[in-house]
Amino acid sequence: MGFSVLGSFGCSHVLVRNSCHGSVKFQALSGKERFGGGSDFVSFSKLKTWTGRALACNKSEFVVDFEDRTSQHEIANLLDCTTWSGAGPGLMDAVTKGALEVGKPVGGFKIGKEAGEWTASNFHPYLPSETYLTCRFFSARKHGLVDAAVRSSSSERTAVVALPGGIGTLDEMFEILALIQLERIGSALPVPFLVMNYDSFYTKLLDFLGNCEDWGTVSKGEVASLWKICDNNSEALSYLAEFYDLPPSDRWAGPGLMDAVTKGALEAGKPLGGFKIGKEAGEWTTSNYHPYLPSKTYLTCRFFSARKHGLVDAAIRSSCSERTAVVALPGGIGTLDEMLEILALIQLERIGSAHPVPFLVMNYDSFYTKLLDFLGDCEDWGIVSKGEVTSLWRICNNNSEALSYLTEFYELPRSDKSK
Repeated sequence: MGFSVLGSFGCSHVLVRNSCHGSVKFQALSGKERFGGGSDFVSFSKLKTWTGRALACNKSEFVVDFEDRTSQHEIANLLDCTTWSGAGPGLMDAVTKGALEVGKPVGGFKIGKEAGEWTASNFHPYLPSETYLTCRFFSARKHGLVDAAVRSSSSERTAVVALPGGIGTLDEMFEILALIQLERIGSALPVPFLVMNYDSFYTKLLDFLGNCEDWGTVSKGEVASLWKICDNNSEALSYLAEFYDLPPSDRWAGPGLMDAVTKGALEAGKPLGGFKIGKEAGEWTTSNYHPYLPSKTYLTCRFFSARKHGLVDAAIRSSCSERTAVVALPGGIGTLDEMLEILALIQLERIGSAHPVPFLVMNYDSFYTKLLDFLGDCEDWGIVSKGEVTSLWRICNNNSEALSYLTEFYELPRSDKSK
């Protein structure tokens, strides 16, 4: 089972969302993989006594891999809240660790014996005992999560997020749904209820609820008005940002994924550098200064071509002992400009002629699929040679694919692979 409640939270890991820039160069790869697991129900909220909470549950035998989709820490950052979870294994643990990684407080309602486990334990393996309660009955856990989700003032920002899960998750989902329907939750201050339909996980359940409407057991449109179905993390973040009318400064810590990459490197203690444009796409003001990076770590460029030149130069390997990579994250016009220039330079052997440089395109949630389809049509028309584009870059659907590819590319020994 899985359930999480978050309140006033934000994100620290990369999530697919609009960014001005998505082409990033990593010197000697260092990356953290997203957490995944079984079933989860997550609640984000600001607590009266504790500042927030999130709950998540997971069955260890759950076979679907949501490792690269469940980024609940992003919600915790956005709402700046405590994350309450079921303090159990799987996605519950992913939610807990994600919140801890970004420095947000956590709380939990633990069941002594989780579904699928053979032994009972009243203690969490790493959380301090004062941060969670061990419940004898499942109803007590649900009561705690509901209490965590309720907003006591308009300044509090909470959310309930249902992740893919089993019987326990469904139990929690429909209890929350019933309480919202009966206005036991959200009567004075509405609480957003998000269902994460990763890989169409909940589609058949939604189809069933559609049949209930046809049979007349549920009023037309009633269920749809009580929750929000989200296919990916970017939809969830966008919905919450609109729900709470967050200003741009609260929605994004910086210009999209560029800032996520910068903060990720800083969290991992790795050196970084940057090529800043005075006025980024989508921004209304011009600034030659970065909000938190020391000035010696970046250059401010007047022209976009100068930034691209700097990124290309950073990617080129001067010896076989150097390990570099170019990684394209989801983005807009600027990202596509950089991607295609890098692609052309690799094609013309301006990059990688002596020492090949891996070029990875992160196709999170099929973001780039239609672009790839277009390039396939170019091959059919004879504008591009068959297989030419495929040979120049590597399409990765998740972080683990990218890490595996780079490990193989550089033939890293096992001691390096585990880092």
